[in-house]
Amino acid sequence: MDFSRTTTSINQLQQQVTGSVLTPDHPDYEQVRRGWNLSINHYPAVILVPQNVRDVAAGVRFAREVHLGVAIQSTGHGIQRPADDNMLIVTSQMKGVEVNPETRTVRVEAGVICD
Repeated sequence: MDFSRTTTSINQLQQQVTGSVLTPDHPDYEQVRRGWNLSINHYPAVILVPQNVRDVAAGVRFAREVHLGVAIQSTGHGIQRPADDNMLIVTSQMKGVEVNPETRTVRVEAGVICD
């Protein structure tokens, strides 16, 4: 992906989300692109670390607009193929849990880890 043509789009995405948007020149890119499974060594064009579902939706819209595929990495497990030159959405910061006793339902975000 040629970031010289998409810098404005990347900046616009960052303004739309409360989470982080990382490109290969970001100091945290190397650490975040690696999940728990070190056998997958991928180099995404952009990484989104969303804080909530609205961030995920904004990231998917962005990826569609700039013609990127989307891969999801929840807690670092589960990536089967590298997300090279695509958008990687890392949901590790989505740790919300909502319990509704009236409807007896629970909503758990994708970054929650059971201890």
